[in-house]
Amino acid sequence: MYKPKILCLTLHECTGCSACSNACPHGYIQLVSNEEGFLYPSVTDQCLGCGLCDNSCPILTKQTEIVPEIDQHAVAAISLDPDIRRASSSGGAFSEICKAYGDQETVVFGARFDGLCVVHSFVIGIENIGPFCKSKYVQSVIGDSFSEAKKFLEKGMKVIFSGTPCQIAGLRAFLGKKFKNLLCIDFICHGVGSPSVFADSLKAIEKKIGKKLVSYSFRNRIQRMGNWHDFVCRYEFEDGEHLLESSDPYQSFFLSQLCLRATCGECCKFRNRNRLSDITISDLKGKFHIFPRMMDHRNFSTIVCNTHKGESVFHDMKSVIKFFPLKMEELEQFNPLFFKTTKSNSSREKFFSAYTNLDNFESLVIQFCKSNIKCKRKINNLLPFHLKRLLKIIYNELLTFKKLYKQKFACLKNISIRSKKAND
Repeated sequence: MYKPKILCLTLHECTGCSACSNACPHGYIQLVSNEEGFLYPSVTDQCLGCGLCDNSCPILTKQTEIVPEIDQHAVAAISLDPDIRRASSSGGAFSEICKAYGDQETVVFGARFDGLCVVHSFVIGIENIGPFCKSKYVQSVIGDSFSEAKKFLEKGMKVIFSGTPCQIAGLRAFLGKKFKNLLCIDFICHGVGSPSVFADSLKAIEKKIGKKLVSYSFRNRIQRMGNWHDFVCRYEFEDGEHLLESSDPYQSFFLSQLCLRATCGECCKFRNRNRLSDITISDLKGKFHIFPRMMDHRNFSTIVCNTHKGESVFHDMKSVIKFFPLKMEELEQFNPLFFKTTKSNSSREKFFSAYTNLDNFESLVIQFCKSNIKCKRKINNLLPFHLKRLLKIIYNELLTFKKLYKQKFACLKNISIRSKKAND
């Protein structure tokens, strides 16, 4: 039997983008979940050895070596539409990009919840993109999305495809050519979490509460004691009750990089500036360091244009967003995953070993979910946001004054010394 090269990729190389299964014209490639809960290709004995799967693999075709066609530039941005902001995890960049490029007949692909599973699917009309907004910290199942996108593109319809950098690279490799009617959006990616770990965490919630979950969402923003908290999960149960939880176990595993795919650490080939997307978006990190006098508590987005098409779309959305230029050096300092990989959590292997051998999910939580809220942070949360910002601005002004005073004092001292020498 012919063995496709995709089967020679290691667990630290295959991203599970599904380009290979979409490329197989006979359906001989299936994505199968491993013990960690991530999908990897499996080829049946009927494989004809046509090589289409290998030619569609973003790793084998070295998509990461494609250099951006423009000098990339970034902005911090927030939508002027309060409804869009409320529906978004950050500043509403995704929705505004879709509005600027698309219309009622545009096909938009993105990740959404299908029940309690995260899948890729499409809608027609930008007014229907709601399910694709907000963060989903689980690797989505691509399914036949690449094949469906290709059909729409070949019909001449406008298509917007959003996904992780490796999913966009997989789409580009699968298509094999550029389409003028395709806009690709990726984001600065922390990594993708295990669907199996996520599913088991939901079962643990149901067991603990004693009710069936019908809805779950990440990144709900709430206000407590004058402070804004972003990483709050929302559970909704079948009886209509809902709970807000800021210490969700799965979210803790994800943010600690414990439950990420093996390719998402230092082995990731897509954490660099060689983006296959037209536009890259993310949360704006380090906002108050970059803009020290800002008093705005709202979340902003980062937008990076990677192509001429991306620049054109950004130009068309300028009237509906508030934006500030960002230096690429500032982006690198506060959101380095756009530029380089980071090391995986050293306890990742230990975590998955425990996960595959433990029958009780609560034991996993006890072992790996350690509270990292320090006393200083707890005290900080007692101060209202605007008071903290005002105190910080005053503190920065005092530091600036102190620095200027020292410079002036040193200058006067030098003048005095020179004057004394001249008199002598």
